[in-house]
Amino acid sequence: MDKIEYFRNKKKIFESINLFFVLLITFLLPFHKNIPEITIFCFFIWILGCSWENRLEENRRHKTIFWLCIVYFSYSLLSLLFFDFFIELKQIEKRAGFLIFPIIFFLGKEFFGNEVLYIIYSYVLGCFLKCVFSIFNAFDTNSFFYIRFAGENPTWFSMYMSLALALTIYLLLRKNRREITCILMLFLMTFLVSNYLASSRTGFISTIAILFFYSIFVSFKYTQRIIKFAIFSSLLITMFFFYNNPRTERLKSNYDKSARIFLWHAGFNVIKEMPKNPRALFLGYGTKEGTKKFKEKLQNETGLSNHFKNFLSAPHNEFINIFIKKGLLGFILILSTFVLSTLKAIRDKNFIFLNFILIAFIHFTFDTILESRMGSYFFPFFYSFLFFSFNAKKINKNLI
Repeated sequence: MDKIEYFRNKKKIFESINLFFVLLITFLLPFHKNIPEITIFCFFIWILGCSWENRLEENRRHKTIFWLCIVYFSYSLLSLLFFDFFIELKQIEKRAGFLIFPIIFFLGKEFFGNEVLYIIYSYVLGCFLKCVFSIFNAFDTNSFFYIRFAGENPTWFSMYMSLALALTIYLLLRKNRREITCILMLFLMTFLVSNYLASSRTGFISTIAILFFYSIFVSFKYTQRIIKFAIFSSLLITMFFFYNNPRTERLKSNYDKSARIFLWHAGFNVIKEMPKNPRALFLGYGTKEGTKKFKEKLQNETGLSNHFKNFLSAPHNEFINIFIKKGLLGFILILSTFVLSTLKAIRDKNFIFLNFILIAFIHFTFDTILESRMGSYFFPFFYSFLFFSFNAKKINKNLI
């Protein structure tokens, strides 16, 4: 107890340790398989032990969204009572980030100035190294396309890289030394090339959306010509490669047989039957029963190949997936987080938060992001950091 009191009284030491933990986690996030859970757990214990009294008072204006995150996780705990205990327990372990990260950033310090830049650079550098490792691995295996390049689900890979791209552009819009601008340009090209090689159509859409957002931004606000050229040319090149990508060509030639259309249709058919069962409508079917119901409906999709019918077990849409497994209440909770955060980001002119919400919404629409550990780290971490601990008004002052 004496040591805790010592650190409480030494504010600079406490804030430095806070920053160290955040930098470490943001750097390791792209290497999600290698994130030591003990690091996050230690940070969690540190926050609980050292800072909660002051931040509870400072963050009163954010308590609604804080409790919304906690309620979503607590709501997931109800599934232990109504559905298969051990299967639901495994799902709750995946969603532990919805409990841990909001508490960490709600009770931790607010970041601004150079601290925010350190955190952004830490994540961008981690993503750049992830891309470099994927490129070297591609040379080693002579596989430069789709899942063989990404080394994991290409949609999840592109989600991380799309945010890294957005953060890189944000950094380029700041007043930088020439050598820093050159390094950021290298990062920008690396993320664009990696997204192309991963060839996730969802990744292409989120990349185009981010580049379009910043194209509008630099059109109305003066900035260096080289930055304008880099953003506009990146947008045009990405749109060209998206249109001519082999996987997009397959979609253009046979759009009605895109697997996702059938997956969404099967998911909607499950939801249509939920009003017949009031408990299912409000609480969902749970993981085991929800997956079973979905696969039953999927078997009725006559246009889908047997390979997809046997291989796929989720609707590739997080909103549909949550409705089926968590019911109407779970759907309202997750949708509320998007609505409230969008309003806050617009009010605070928080461009990074808007970019994150846009990327998350696109990937939620085209995949079941929260079913993976990669997504269950990514979404609650950046959502909590950007909502509770990121001071946009101060950091935006240095934009060109």
